[in-house]
Amino acid sequence: GPFRFVRLMMFRVALLASVAALSSAKAEDDSVHVAFCAECKADMDWKSAGLFHSWHTSGTRGKITRLLACSEDQLARYPKAALEMGPTYVHRNYRMNPRVPGDHSGSYNKAASIMHFLQDVHFEETYVLYMDADMLIRRPIIPSFLGVKKGTVVSEHVMYLENGVDNGLVAQFSPDAKGIPAPVGWYHLFHRDDIAQIAPLWLHYCERMRTEPEHYWAQFGKIPKDIPTGDAFVRPGGIPWIAEMYGYVIAAAEVGVEHIKTHGVVKYAEWPEDHIQRPDYIADPYIIHNGIGCKVSPTYRFDKSSIRIDPAKGCDHLTDLDL
Repeated sequence: GPFRFVRLMMFRVALLASVAALSSAKAEDDSVHVAFCAECKADMDWKSAGLFHSWHTSGTRGKITRLLACSEDQLARYPKAALEMGPTYVHRNYRMNPRVPGDHSGSYNKAASIMHFLQDVHFEETYVLYMDADMLIRRPIIPSFLGVKKGTVVSEHVMYLENGVDNGLVAQFSPDAKGIPAPVGWYHLFHRDDIAQIAPLWLHYCERMRTEPEHYWAQFGKIPKDIPTGDAFVRPGGIPWIAEMYGYVIAAAEVGVEHIKTHGVVKYAEWPEDHIQRPDYIADPYIIHNGIGCKVSPTYRFDKSSIRIDPAKGCDHLTDLDL
């Protein structure tokens, strides 16, 4: 009768309300704060402008912040147009790390930037996607689809880091690490609570990796044989550029987070597709990394190291990125 009809309609309304509430909660959970590190330099500005634009066109829910490392002198000379191209947090430049006198490396900023940002800035999003300035976002980053949650970080499998991970490098620096070391890098998708724990340790172990080479080079007499790092360019006894990446691996293992290792979320423009046959390979990447060159056509090849553009001087509408 009519009462059954009313009860049925009330049930349908309640069901629709529940679905709407769940959809709203899911949408809130899928918001992500994109953060990327850069320095007060012209060659970082055009990369930053590209990443800002790609985020805007990608459809990723949430907000974005450039983490800009500047000394006082750099900031005083930095063009206003470049500073205001998009949401920006400025912090001390760790290229000349005050905690490690005499060791100058821009790689310190990767960990220092996110550490200071998390300490100083309030943001609403549950998840943090941490990237480099020389990356572009192609597709919406959806945390629930990629599997990130508290205690689980999503990141790309980096094959050359297997060298150190599989040969005991982590135990040289953190013998009591409670987590399983993961050879991952390039991008990281975190629950905000996890990166808050990892960031200070990331900087700490980046510093140790760079200043304690005796833990992976046998020539210093501390270990019986070299531990390979996978850095093809480092000379014996030298500091690998990827010391910062190992800093993350050690820090994450010490915190004890797990990792979902992706294959193809990040695509280098020119990179041998060693794992393209994997069943979990992502053929349509979310992120393009301009870490090396990019052949655009048979007659034109792009390489970030050969580009000399100052967008603060060459672009009339740098601040009109609609962010």
